[in-house]
Amino acid sequence: MKVIVFLVLLTFSVVLEAKGVKAGTVITNQATLDFSMGDGASFSIKSNEVKNIVSQVLNFVLEWQNSKPVEIYKGAKQKILNLSLKNEGNGKDNISIDLAKDSSLDAFVESMQLYADTNKNGVLDKEDSVLSSLFLEADQEMDIFLVTSMKDDVYSQSSHLDIKVSAKSNLGGSGEKGTVHVGKGVDGVDAVDGISGGVSSKDVYYELRSQKPTFKKSVEYFKDRGYYLVTLELDIKGNTTLKNLVLTDRMPLGLRYRKNSIKFNKKYQSDKKDSDFASFDFRVNRLTLNLAQLKLPNKVMVTYILDKEVR
Repeated sequence: MKVIVFLVLLTFSVVLEAKGVKAGTVITNQATLDFSMGDGASFSIKSNEVKNIVSQVLNFVLEWQNSKPVEIYKGAKQKILNLSLKNEGNGKDNISIDLAKDSSLDAFVESMQLYADTNKNGVLDKEDSVLSSLFLEADQEMDIFLVTSMKDDVYSQSSHLDIKVSAKSNLGGSGEKGTVHVGKGVDGVDAVDGISGGVSSKDVYYELRSQKPTFKKSVEYFKDRGYYLVTLELDIKGNTTLKNLVLTDRMPLGLRYRKNSIKFNKKYQSDKKDSDFASFDFRVNRLTLNLAQLKLPNKVMVTYILDKEVR
């Protein structure tokens, strides 16, 4: 009795999403049938070839590259946030880049624009192009600059100027991994949304520094005592620190400053020559107060006395 033994080796195609396999690559698959007869004779038969074309995987990553927050304030020009976009797919991709910001920011944002680091030198210069879309080869990375200029009148209670930067493949980009876009890839191959879904977005922000001061001066005459009480009130809203803050006040003619009458937030302050806080220049009848720095929000009240000059 003859015994027939079959050994079958079949190689099947697989769905390839590895970025290392270039889109459009043709993968050839063929099954092999090996068998032997009972008398020891061996035979091998090959099937027909099955050819598979590797689909283009749409996958990329958008990253925010600043190591620390970038401060922005009223009148600031061309403040830059740094981002990078890398094509982690397996073929050349056409990617749209969009900006989204809260409409309330329009009140004090003068301009906001994306640029591509066209010459790849890591800095924004005249050779870099305005960016709305770009082509990236597989594994290619591009630095992106978000450039913002502010209006001269800016105040916000928020400490962030929030923006969303979004990237989407123009070959697909459904946002759902595994979505097939027939014939949309390079050379007409199918495009498949990868892990990122063919989209990527990043919430970025500037550290918004703003201030809104209210400065008021009042003078009260005490007739029974024969002097004037001057009050300076400073109320500053904001979320920053003001530095090198100097307050000056010139005395009216016919009045003279009473020494040692200065109060800062109701506490007496020295006005001696070696004082770091207050000084009076009798040549021009001017008082100068060195407030140094104030962390906002803050309220300050300064009072001092003026006497009538006796001639």
